[in-house]
Amino acid sequence: MRTNMNTSWLRCVITCLLSVVILTSLLSASGCVSKFTTYNDKQGLFSISYPYDWNLAISELRDVNSAEQKVIDAISSNVPVESEQQIFYAAKTPLWRPNVSIFVESVSVTEWTYDKVVEAYVNEIKQPDNVSISFKSFSQVKTTVNGREATIFDLEYTVGPRSPKGPGDIVLGPIPYSDHSLRLLVLVGKTVWIVDCTSPSPDDFSQWKGVFQKIVKSLRINK
Repeated sequence: MRTNMNTSWLRCVITCLLSVVILTSLLSASGCVSKFTTYNDKQGLFSISYPYDWNLAISELRDVNSAEQKVIDAISSNVPVESEQQIFYAAKTPLWRPNVSIFVESVSVTEWTYDKVVEAYVNEIKQPDNVSISFKSFSQVKTTVNGREATIFDLEYTVGPRSPKGPGDIVLGPIPYSDHSLRLLVLVGKTVWIVDCTSPSPDDFSQWKGVFQKIVKSLRINK
């Protein structure tokens, strides 16, 4: 009887261990991440959370302190930023995908209401200058993030060859190429904040979508 009980107990332990290993593998394969770390910029402009095992690559951004100051000045003065500013970047592997970036920019609008800004942004990404783009899927969901109106875009698209304006134009990277990303749009004064999360490939997007949703919803803008 004791031998049978010990054998049964041992089988139970082995079964539990195997279940844990299998579950861990499935979670890893699906891109699920339970631990996040939070980045707070030095000027107190914003914070965002991302998976703890991703690499923070702020040092790779050009003049990030100057970019943040331009955003702060624009918000304080209630004017658009003069050009697109990238103020955050992190990736699972150094400078690669999956990754998350934060861009602050302006869009072509005369009426700075939230709905008008979203409409103008959609028009701009569907008809960008000097590039052909086709969308396999395009969805947008209006929500709130930390009390601010926000829209989350799910975008799968292919970028085609550029149409250069003239001599001197430079094309970077392989073209055409396909991407699938999750983007958050938030309006702060006359600045448009875009949090962009991109998967390693369009086929991998479903594995990372849950993580991307946590990342974009963690954005906190302090101005």
